[in-house]
Amino acid sequence: MSIEVCPRCGTLYAPVRRTLCPTCQREENALFEKARAYLKQEPACTVFQLAAHLDVSTEVIEAWIREGYLLVRNHPHLTIACERCGQPALGRYCEPCRETMGAMLADAAKAVRAEDKGKGTRPGFYSR
Repeated sequence: MSIEVCPRCGTLYAPVRRTLCPTCQREENALFEKARAYLKQEPACTVFQLAAHLDVSTEVIEAWIREGYLLVRNHPHLTIACERCGQPALGRYCEPCRETMGAMLADAAKAVRAEDKGKGTRPGFYSR
C-alpha cells in the first residue's frame, strides 16, 4: 500500500480512488454539490459565473469538466478551451478537432491493417 501527500493540504494519506486526502475529498464533494445545485437554478451560467458563485478559480471548474465530473451536455455555456486548438469546447476537445482526430485515428487503423495484411500469414510456432 502506498502513501501519498495530498496536493491540496499536504497531509499524508493512503490513496483509494482520487488524488486527494479524505478530508479534502469531502470538501470537494460538498463544493461540487453546491455547483450542481447552482447549475439547476442557473442552467445558462458560464464557467466564470459558476467559479465566482463558488468562490473558486476557473481552473477547478475546468478540471471538473475535463475529468468528466461536471457534464456540460445540458449547459451549453459551460465552455472551456480545447486542449488541441484553444477554441471554445464543451469537453476536452472542440467538435472540429474531435472529427479531425477521429479521421486521423481511422487512417492510422487502416494503415496498420494494410501493413498486417501485407505481411501475409507465415507459419509460426503456434500455427497449424
